[in-house]
Amino acid sequence: MLRRSDLKRLFYAYIFLLCILKCYLTFVAFTTDYPLFTSDAREYLRIADNLLKYGVFSSDTHPPFRHDVIRVPVYPLLLLLLGPRPILLLQHVLLAMSSFLLFRRGYRKEGLLLFFSPTMAVFTNQNLTEGIYAPLLIFLLLYRGALWGLLWGLMALLRQATLVLFPPLLVVVFWRRWKKIVIHLLLFLVPVLFWATVNYMYGKVFTLSAGFHTSLLVYLVGKFSDISDVLSHENFTYLGEWIKVISGKVISEIVKHPLHTVFWWLVGSLFTVVKAVARAYLQPFGSTWPLVYLTFYPYLAYLYWRALKDRRLTFLWIFYVLAVGPIGDPRLRLPLEVLTLGWSLLKISYR
Repeated sequence: MLRRSDLKRLFYAYIFLLCILKCYLTFVAFTTDYPLFTSDAREYLRIADNLLKYGVFSSDTHPPFRHDVIRVPVYPLLLLLLGPRPILLLQHVLLAMSSFLLFRRGYRKEGLLLFFSPTMAVFTNQNLTEGIYAPLLIFLLLYRGALWGLLWGLMALLRQATLVLFPPLLVVVFWRRWKKIVIHLLLFLVPVLFWATVNYMYGKVFTLSAGFHTSLLVYLVGKFSDISDVLSHENFTYLGEWIKVISGKVISEIVKHPLHTVFWWLVGSLFTVVKAVARAYLQPFGSTWPLVYLTFYPYLAYLYWRALKDRRLTFLWIFYVLAVGPIGDPRLRLPLEVLTLGWSLLKISYR
C-alpha cells in the first residue's frame, strides 16, 4: 500500500506533467491561431467585428446583418474592447487569481489543481467563454452578498448554461431560506430578461439565447431524424423566425420518438462525464495526442471522488449534466469541475 509520502510525490509529479502541458499550450496559443480554430471563437470575433464596423450584434458574414439570437453579449464585447490576444492574457490572470485565492485559504491541493487543470489549460488558451467564466466562479463561491443573484445574472450574459447551473445552486446554498432564494432569483432575472427583450426587439424571439434550440436540433433530433430541411437560415429576415421553425421541428420529433430522445439524451450525458476533451483541442500535440488525452483522467477521477463525498455537490452534477446532456460535449462540464475544486470556499462562507 502506498504511503502518504509516496502519494505526495506522485501528486507533485502529476502537477509537473500538467505544468508542461499548460506551458506548451500557452506557447502555441500566443504564437499561432490556435485560440481561434473553433467555429464558436470565429463567430465571437465576427460579432465583435460587425459591432465595430456596422453597429450590429450579428455573426453574418455579409449584409443584411441580422441580430444574432444565439450568442450572448459579454464575450463579443470583450473581444471588441480588448482583442483576441489580450483576452487570453486576462483569462490567465483570472485563473491565477482564483487559484491563489484557494491557495491562500488553505486549499493548496485544490489551488494547484485549478491552476494546472488540463481542462483549464485548454480553455484559457482559447477565445471561448469558458476561459473567463470558469475562474469567475471561484469568486462567486466566496462572495454571497446582496448582489449575488445579479452577478450570476451577468454571468448568464457570458454563458447561457448559467440558466441551468444557477437555480439548483441557489437552492443548495440557501436551502429552506425561501426569502433569500426569491430575492436572488429576481436579481438573477434582471440581466436575463433585459437581453431576452433585446433579442425580441431585434431578433423577434424572446429568449436569452437560442443556442439550446439549435443544440437540441443538431445533437439530439439529428441523431434519429432528417433535419436538413430546417438547417438553413439564409432566407429568414430575422433569426427569431428560423428559431421558431426549429423549435417546432424539435418538439414534433421528440413527441414522435420519445424512446430515441431518452436514449440519445442519456448517451450525451454519459459522454459529458466520460470524455476528457474533444480531440480537436489537442491538435498541437500531433500524433502524441492520445497520451495527452490520458493525462486528464487522474484529475477527473479526483473530481468525481470529491463530488460523490458531498450529496449537494452530487445533486448539482447530476442535475447539470442531465440538463446539458444532449450535446455530449465535455467542455460543458467545466463549471462543475471548478465548483468541485472551490466547494470548500462555499463551506467557509456558510459559517
